[in-house]
Amino acid sequence: MTNEKLTQEFIKKVSMAKSPEEIVALAKENGMEIPQDEAEMLYTQLQSQSGELSDEELDNVAGGYSPMQELYMKLWQEECKKRMQEIEEQEKCM
Repeated sequence: MTNEKLTQEFIKKVSMAKSPEEIVALAKENGMEIPQDEAEMLYTQLQSQSGELSDEELDNVAGGYSPMQELYMKLWQEECKKRMQEIEEQEKCM
């Protein structure tokens, strides 16, 4: 399974999560760590699908913020950490 497919599947599962705790558990299952407060914020934002935006949400849109963008960034950061660790391990062996 490619990392891209894993990422797409992970994001789909997160968007269907029924609680912030489920988001934390999904992250752990995929070798990532998402703090509880970030999971709560992401969950709240993903669940606000009423069609109307709050003032805060409007500010975030104007600033280009998206909970999915944050999730992508988190996934990218985790992947970078793993690759750096692999490189460091390879350098130790040389």
